[in-house]
Amino acid sequence: MAKKEVSAIVRGADLLTSIFSALDAAVRERGGTDEDIHRLATPQGKKIIARMADIIVRQAGEVFPITVDYALSLEQMITAGNYDWKNSDINPDHFPIKGCGQVEVETVLVHLNRIASTDEVLEELGRRGLRSATLPELLAFGARYPDKQREFSIIELGSVWTDPDGDRCVACFYGSVDERRLRLRWFGSRWRGHYRFLAVRK
Repeated sequence: MAKKEVSAIVRGADLLTSIFSALDAAVRERGGTDEDIHRLATPQGKKIIARMADIIVRQAGEVFPITVDYALSLEQMITAGNYDWKNSDINPDHFPIKGCGQVEVETVLVHLNRIASTDEVLEELGRRGLRSATLPELLAFGARYPDKQREFSIIELGSVWTDPDGDRCVACFYGSVDERRLRLRWFGSRWRGHYRFLAVRK
């Protein structure tokens, strides 16, 4: 057997050992026993492994690191994104900035691929160990990854403004080949399947 093939097998074995050791430790930290570990090898264990796989797949996805600079004013954050149009109601009076310094954040774009209410979106984010991004995080994302909104609309649900009519509004990116827009949408919208929701790992 070639050395490269042997090395690949060893590395693979090391990986599996590492995964099992981490799983074993996590089970015992929660009061589990040898019987709980052995259950994974039984028909009942197939369902447990399937649920674990669901969690792993839901949380997988491309990570978009951003830096949120809270030393910037809201207008400066918007200017950094170089948008072709913005809603004038996205201003410091309606969306006051909370935070200080520069904060490194890992964001992901969540695609449900179905019509969903805001409550359903937030519930799904919670299941994935995520929270919705805020307006400063959305703007930092737009400045660093300007062409993403040309592919699909991107929503933040973490910063909400109630307009004079009592409607709750959140910021979103809309785009096309020709332009990039910073808009407002109703917080209580029924979101279509093409939307992406900017989220942050807790």
